[in-house]
Amino acid sequence: MDDRTAGATGQEHLVSSPKDFVLPCCLFDALTMKRPYKAVWELDKVFQLLTSEKGKHFEPKLVDAFLENKDKMLAIKERWDDKNTLT
Repeated sequence: MDDRTAGATGQEHLVSSPKDFVLPCCLFDALTMKRPYKAVWELDKVFQLLTSEKGKHFEPKLVDAFLENKDKMLAIKERWDDKNTLT
């Protein structure tokens, strides 16, 4: 598996750290799940943010992989929405 990607500098490099793999998922979870201290973001806004930060805060290939699996991510979110009933 080739894990080379162009980062914010545009230079090709190996994914810099394991945390890079989970950052798109963490952002998605943080913004789309209800929290006592914040409202849920609209899905379109979350996907727009991921796309706009691709190559800046997020590794481009990882954002692409996340977006290619958007339906799977939404299915997981839906299961969690059913389990989590924060008020």
